[in-house]
This record gives sequence, structure tokens and C-alpha cells, in this order.
Amino acid sequence: MIQGTPSVARLRNKISHAEIDRTLFAMMADRHDREILRRLIISEFFSSETGSHIQEIREFGRSSFDYASSLDELLKSPFEIDHTKDEGNVYQTVNQQVRDRGFSMKVRMAYDYTCAVCRGKVITPEGRTLVDGAHILPLNTTNNNDPRNGLALCKTHHWMFDHYMLTVRPNYRLQLSDWLSLEDNNAEETLRWADSEILLPAESGLFPAGLALQDHNKRFQEAQT
Repeated sequence: MIQGTPSVARLRNKISHAEIDRTLFAMMADRHDREILRRLIISEFFSSETGSHIQEIREFGRSSFDYASSLDELLKSPFEIDHTKDEGNVYQTVNQQVRDRGFSMKVRMAYDYTCAVCRGKVITPEGRTLVDGAHILPLNTTNNNDPRNGLALCKTHHWMFDHYMLTVRPNYRLQLSDWLSLEDNNAEETLRWADSEILLPAESGLFPAGLALQDHNKRFQEAQT
């Protein structure tokens, strides 16, 4: 160690006893003051172009979070397949990218960012996750962003689900396509989950809807012929 260089233990000790200025802490704890502080930092340390970009990203994230929270209202009513006629509903007037992000956020949170098939879970230091919020009923035909129309799936099993390599029966057990067993394929990691029960959300109200699963089962069977 270079003479005069503090040890890791000493540095950790100093960091563990660090204190935030009380006035600054009070500002950060207040929503209004926190926004003022955020804008001040952006204007002082970033160019106007970069600052605008930062604000756009922040607004997109906040809008997505708000939309994800608003989806709880759908859980108060019986599950419906078709949402295409709800033109006057607030859920249909939100920007499509915000809706996509909000739906995915809600579904991934429900499954604790874990793939419902293989139980894979990875969260990067930046907050990115292994799983997607996958629609069971196609969004382009049903406009259905009800969280019960979702499954948290890793990239591999999301692709397999969308291409009818696998489906989830209404009893929450996996059914796999015979195509996965073809000689040229190597899907052993998926095949071992055959007929197993998928991972389900901790809250039963967020379980995938039986009507949605039945619809996917039907399309799965048609794809096998």
C-alpha cells in the first residue's frame, strides 16, 4: 500500500458515517423542493440540449410508472378479453410507448422480475432485468393491457411463447410443442419444465386470466397442425 493512502476499512468507516446537510436533506424530502433542486442541477451542469433530453427521459419514466399504477383499476372488475372499444377510457389515450413500458413494469413487478417458466432472475446495477412483460392475448387485436393478460418471461421463453413453442394451460401448467424435441433442436433446459407449474405472482389477483390462457392454448393447438 502506498504510504499515506487510507485503507479500504478506513474509507468504509468514513462513508458509513457520512451525513447529508440537513437543509439539503429537507429539500430532497419535499417533492416541490426536490423538483426545484433537480432543475437547478440540470441547468447548471448540463447543456440545454442534454438537459431537455434528461427531462424527457424522466417524464417518460414517471408517466410509465403512473400508468402502471393506474392499471390496478382494471383488477377491480372481471377480466375481459377485448378492450378495443374503450376509446373513451383513460387507458387508451396514453402514449403507446408509455402504455407498453407501464404494462411491462406492472407485470415484471408482479413476478418479482423472475421468469415464470425457468425462474431466471437477473437485475443489473442500472436496474435492467432479464424478463419482459409478455402479453398473453395479442395487444394488436385486443388492446388489452390488463395485468392479468401478462406473464413475466425471459427473452428465450417470451420468444417461444409468442411463436407457440410453449403455452400455459388454465391450471397454470406448461405444455410444450413437439417441435422442441426435433433432432436439430437443443432445448433441453426448456424440456425439463414440461408439465410443471409456472411461477405465479404472490398476489392471487394478479394471476394470469383463465380466458386469456384458453385463447393462447387454442392458438397453440392450431399452430401445431
